[in-house]
Amino acid sequence: MLIASGMEKRFWVEAVATAVKLINKCPSSSIGGDTPNLRWYGSYGDYTQLRAFGCKAFAYLKQTKLDARAQKCVMLGDQQGVKGYRLWFIVPGNRKVIVSRDVTCVEEDMPFKNSEEKVQHSQKSIDVELESQSMKQVESEDVVVMSSDDEET
Repeated sequence: MLIASGMEKRFWVEAVATAVKLINKCPSSSIGGDTPNLRWYGSYGDYTQLRAFGCKAFAYLKQTKLDARAQKCVMLGDQQGVKGYRLWFIVPGNRKVIVSRDVTCVEEDMPFKNSEEKVQHSQKSIDVELESQSMKQVESEDVVVMSSDDEET
């Protein structure tokens, strides 16, 4: 999770805590296909609150009228026993962990990923898309050729 999000190694505790929560929400063959949450708590749990580890998040804070209403953060996971998310401020000079309920996540954006990796990833996706379009054209041409051969015979 740390590598995928581009986060520093010092966030290993947050990554492990998030991984454990995800594992406990997944079915396990050792307990007959049930989830550990179902066995322990009697319910499957709430999957709607899951967010991507290390994604960009905006925490809405109550400040004065002229201050910014949202602060740019990074998602670290949810807080145990509280309806809120653990966030890390990425504003220089104000780097701390907070817990907030009012959060908007941009799960596609990982702020700590290398910008070169983002460019390479987008280039790869463009290449794959172009390749799949050319394959579809070849397949459709093959179908047309095959159907015209069938009509002639």
